[in-house]
Amino acid sequence: VISDSVLLADAAATAVGNIVKTRKYVEQGLVYAQKIKGVKGVVIIKDDKMGLWGDINFTVVK
Repeated sequence: VISDSVLLADAAATAVGNIVKTRKYVEQGLVYAQKIKGVKGVVIIKDDKMGLWGDINFTVVK
């Protein structure tokens, strides 16, 4: 979870993690995270499924 507040990011990650118990809940976790004021982005990986939303930058590392 990306936020200007580390406390908010931690709380949001805990809340989203409590939702995403299996891969079928990844989308529900993304929807929930988007509703939290102050959250700028989120990456959720559960088993072989990944979801992301927001201001996310990836860097390829070899």
